[in-house]
Amino acid sequence: MAHSVSFETGGPATTADALADIGKAVGRWDLWLAMAWQDIRQRYRGSMLGPFWVTINMGIMVGLLAVIYGRLFGAAQREYLPFLTLGFLSWLWMSNAATESTLVFVMANRYIKQTRLPITLFVFRLLARNLIVLAHNFVIYIAVALIVGLRPGWVALLAIPGLMLGAICLFWISMFFGMLSARFRDFPQIINSLIQVVFYVTPILWQPGQLGAKRFVLVDFNPVYYFIEIVRSPLMGHVPPAGFWKVTGLITLAITIIVFPIFRRFRGRVAYWV
Repeated sequence: MAHSVSFETGGPATTADALADIGKAVGRWDLWLAMAWQDIRQRYRGSMLGPFWVTINMGIMVGLLAVIYGRLFGAAQREYLPFLTLGFLSWLWMSNAATESTLVFVMANRYIKQTRLPITLFVFRLLARNLIVLAHNFVIYIAVALIVGLRPGWVALLAIPGLMLGAICLFWISMFFGMLSARFRDFPQIINSLIQVVFYVTPILWQPGQLGAKRFVLVDFNPVYYFIEIVRSPLMGHVPPAGFWKVTGLITLAITIIVFPIFRRFRGRVAYWV
């Protein structure tokens, strides 16, 4: 039986090699964090406001959508505005990470081919970059909370484990998408199209209760909804149901179990694919 080859060691890929790759990347946190900051600085080089341009544009868009859809749905703005804002923030964080992950290894091909850096370092770089952008955009939520008088209290701290769980899940999804896209260059287009569809069938613009009994498929069987809700609910002052934590935990565990063997077997081939 043919064995995949570890790019760093030149021998058969093993679980120890795969875990060592992750461990080395975690140990180089200063490097991937610096690279993430550098990515953002380069993206907004010459701009006076930098990434806050994205925050301003998003704030304007959320405000307009809240007025339009709030009236269409007959929703009270005090409840709907933070619901929409937090849904957008969470969605953009996850969808941008998923979209950018399709090029995470392709764009880093020079590093991968010319250095002995662990490939998971570039996934950490991707996640750090999008968390930094999320932190910038969090200003919108603060403004909305002040406008509507939202005071979530200590419950808001539950959003932190929600973000951590989402980040772990995104790590493995990004790894999987990055490897597939390095091997099959048409894959990014498929993901971009799929993400657009998922946006409209996920409770971001609309609230789950508006579907009534028809929410069964679009809400209860939509995994993205649960990951958004364990971040959104605490910041709105609500404790997420225990079932939401169980569902997101099981999804993260399942994705880890599925992707890790793929990562272990093919991580040494990424350098040849890119």
